[in-house]
Amino acid sequence: MRKLVQTAGLVIGLLAIFFLVRSLVANFDRVPEIIWDSKSLAIVFLAVVAVILQTVMAAFAWKVLLVPSGRIALQLAFAIFGKAQIARYVPGNIFHIVGQYSLSRQRGLAADATSLSMSALLASSAAAALAMSLIGVIFDHEVIASAASSFVTGRTIAVVLIVFALLALTALIGLVRSAKIRTWLTKRKAYFNPGRLLFAISVFIVIFVMQGVIIQLLINVLWSLDIHVSLFQLTWGFALAWLLGFLTPGAPGGLGIREAVFVFMFAPVMGDSLAIGLAFMLRVITALGDLGSFILASIVDDGKPRQSNINESVDRHRST
Repeated sequence: MRKLVQTAGLVIGLLAIFFLVRSLVANFDRVPEIIWDSKSLAIVFLAVVAVILQTVMAAFAWKVLLVPSGRIALQLAFAIFGKAQIARYVPGNIFHIVGQYSLSRQRGLAADATSLSMSALLASSAAAALAMSLIGVIFDHEVIASAASSFVTGRTIAVVLIVFALLALTALIGLVRSAKIRTWLTKRKAYFNPGRLLFAISVFIVIFVMQGVIIQLLINVLWSLDIHVSLFQLTWGFALAWLLGFLTPGAPGGLGIREAVFVFMFAPVMGDSLAIGLAFMLRVITALGDLGSFILASIVDDGKPRQSNINESVDRHRST
């Protein structure tokens, strides 16, 4: 069943890529020409650096979530996290998670500590994207009205997102009500500290805002266009596109899904050609940033296994 779901997600991703490529070919002559000069090259370089910084920030959030099982250096957290992220582009959309777990275990991190902190990190990123998407869908009527005019209403999109959130909450409550799972979680409650979870969610909110700034700069500098789309709209729109790509099983790094949703959201307000060109440019910058993160993580990685109480801490939490 799991393989079927992943295959379906991969097919959806491939269809989304086909749609984007076809749209790009159809609108290629109308895509605004990029003004390549020192200023635009500098913006692209800074955007790639910003993506690398976002990886460092996510690694730091993971480091904080690992605190209950012992402290690790940011250098080690980034070395593991940064090297694993490159595997997002392997079809399946799970290999970066597998890679992070494998690298963590090689460095001496306990199995429970690794799996629980990674789960908390993924949940925090999804919660941040969902929260921003809901706020945007509910309060930003301009983009929703334009994007949904030919398909569904903004209210329908909001209802779908709310239902998704309620289903997730219901599933969580159902899990907690199980005596075995409740006992298991109680012994590991330190990993679900509200303060640390809120910190991780806040980190991802900042990351999404950074992405909104990057998009705005690309529009203003690479194409020298002044469009009537606010930073708030770009931020929550990207968060929604990222979330749907994140939730699609089998789509490597949300490839195709994120771009298709982005084009769907913003083509009515900035034009098909610009939205498509911008979506492709964002993917290129993200890929270069992930490659840069991998290279930098490989450089800072000293290759030494972690030797500390991090391996013993989970057993300590179990006994308390």
